[in-house]
Amino acid sequence: MNLTQKSVRAALAGLVAMLLICGAAAQQDRDRAGAGVPVGPAGDGAPPPRLGTPLNGEAIRTQAAASTAVMFSWVAPAAAPGAPAPQRYRLCVFEQGASCAAPGALIYEAGQATRHQADIPPRFHNKMLAWTVAACGPGYGSGAAQSNTPNADCSWAQARSLDARSVR
Repeated sequence: MNLTQKSVRAALAGLVAMLLICGAAAQQDRDRAGAGVPVGPAGDGAPPPRLGTPLNGEAIRTQAAASTAVMFSWVAPAAAPGAPAPQRYRLCVFEQGASCAAPGALIYEAGQATRHQADIPPRFHNKMLAWTVAACGPGYGSGAAQSNTPNADCSWAQARSLDARSVR
C-alpha cells in the first residue's frame, strides 16, 4: 500500500468517526425530545452541565431481584464571566418516554459533586431508561418556563438513554 492509499484510508476513517459522533448527538436530541426534559435554560438561565457517563444507549447489567449501582458523571457548565457557579446538582433517572416530573422518576441530590452512584431499583430493570442532570441555583432555569421539571431554578442537560434490559 502506498502513501496515497494510506492517506485516503486515514481520511475515510476520520470521516466515519465524525459521522458516528454526529449520529450519536442526533440520537441524544431524539431521546431528549421523547423524554420531556428541556435542553438547558429557557430564557436567560445559566447553561446546563454536560453529561459524561454512562454514554448514550449504554447497557447496564442488572440483577433480577437487587438494585443495581450505576456511577453517573457529568461536567460542570462553563459559566460566562461573572455568572454564578451551580450550588447543587440533581440527577434524574426515568423510564424512556416519561420525564423527571413523572411519578416514579428517581431524583438524587448530588450536592456539588460531579459524579453520583445511584441505585437503580428492580422496578426499572428490563426497561429502556433515560437520565439527565441539572445544575441548580440562582441564575439557573427560568421559573415557570420549566414548570414541568422538579426545580424551576435548574438548567437540565439533554437526557441520555440507558439500557437496563440486560438481566444476569
